[in-house]
Amino acid sequence: MAMTFKVAKAFFDAQGLKNQVIKEDSVLRVGFNADNKDQIEVIVIFDENDRTVALRSFHYVKYPDGKLDAMYRVCSQLNNSFRWVKFYVNEEDNSITMADDAVVQIESCGEEISELVLRMVSIGDDAYPKFMQAIYAS
Repeated sequence: MAMTFKVAKAFFDAQGLKNQVIKEDSVLRVGFNADNKDQIEVIVIFDENDRTVALRSFHYVKYPDGKLDAMYRVCSQLNNSFRWVKFYVNEEDNSITMADDAVVQIESCGEEISELVLRMVSIGDDAYPKFMQAIYAS
């Protein structure tokens, strides 16, 4: 049972951050409305070691067939421009995922993970227009 899960969940609840348990003691879902993108969902996956977590925003962007090269270019540009989050292409379902991995301390993991989630949402919101430009470019 991940203690970091319990600490982070309690912190999110105390801060009024809406969250949902996806898998007891190991996975939380947090969603935010943003300016450029209606909803950005972040999945926080807690490792059993109580030291590391993975943050993912699966299906952050869906792109149509024929835009694969453009999506790789945008991901590469954004990975060069932003710290804290990496973007990657999932060719199986034509989507972009945002990802972050972190080492945390149990005593402060609620604040740390909250900060990482908010950074991911902010970066995702800033990056979203670049993907839309690439998708709708002729």
